Amino acid sequence: MVTLTATENTYSPAQVGQMTGTSKSGVHRRIEDGTIKAIRVGSRWLIPETEVARYRAYMMDGLASMVADEPFDE
Repeated sequence: MVTLTATENTYSPAQVGQMTGTSKSGVHRRIEDGTIKAIRVGSRWLIPETEVARYRAYMMDGLASMVADEPFDE
């Protein structure tokens, strides 16, 4: 008998920090405030790949908003 399961890749806060240019402690703060959804496994936090993509898009939207608010100087 063969059982197939679909599992999503997960990443540690340190890995997500490297992917997003955020410190590990910054990722932990975002987990605690609910900005990043993570799964607690024992004493470790794991962040699903889809959540990493969502958080990166959230960060880019924030950056785009900041840039849009900047006055344009020639």
